[in-house]
Amino acid sequence: ALLGAGCDRAPAQSAAPGSGAPLEKLGLMTSLPLYWPLGAGVEEIASGRAAPPWQRAALEQAYAIEPLDTLAPIPGLAAGA
Repeated sequence: ALLGAGCDRAPAQSAAPGSGAPLEKLGLMTSLPLYWPLGAGVEEIASGRAAPPWQRAALEQAYAIEPLDTLAPIPGLAAGA
């Protein structure tokens, strides 16, 4: 039953791709190779020689990804602070 809990319809896009409007931010915290390519070294990533994973490219079509270090709120960094 829990497996289907996240299988709702896709969220409405905040901007059409290529429209120039700002994309909705998506906080991403994961140990899966979604943001950085699996097996790529720091030098390859920093130099831009490592291609981003297809999952990241798919997410970036609809969202501006914000990599997160923690899920805990940080004083002074909350909206409106």
